[in-house]
Amino acid sequence: FVNDTEVTSEAAVTSSNVVYRGTLEPGEVKVKLTVADHAGNVGTAQWSFTVGEAASAELPPSPVIVSPKEDTKVSGALIVSGTAAKGATVRVRVTYTGTALVVFSQDGEVGTQEVKAGADGAWKTGGFTLPKPSGLRDITYTITATATDAKGLTSEPATLTLQRG
Repeated sequence: FVNDTEVTSEAAVTSSNVVYRGTLEPGEVKVKLTVADHAGNVGTAQWSFTVGEAASAELPPSPVIVSPKEDTKVSGALIVSGTAAKGATVRVRVTYTGTALVVFSQDGEVGTQEVKAGADGAWKTGGFTLPKPSGLRDITYTITATATDAKGLTSEPATLTLQRG
């Protein structure tokens, strides 16, 4: 029982433990557990505890990709730079999509780099080499960046696309 409500259907019961899978609202929770074995022996335990309000886990702000700009054409090594919350770890992933034989789409990954935002929030990757896979046309490269703060919370992604020049 949880707060005087029978909840067996919301529990996983094994020979060694009971796991309640229901939702607990903030406030005092009273639990009463009664078990019986095949010999008819019955045991009961009661306890209570308090469920606090859920802590709000505010995600860090998404990083801003400053360079390159959306839909630009890039030649040579691709260096991505931007801003994020100071000290955040910025993960930058570059992928591509192209068309083969006019109708087939092919995707691939160029690579991923992690960089640290400085005290001013600025960050910059090393160079990514943009491949031009044989037989692919209309290749679009996508840059996706996320920021992870000191608490381990990861932002929503910032994304932009570009072409090879």
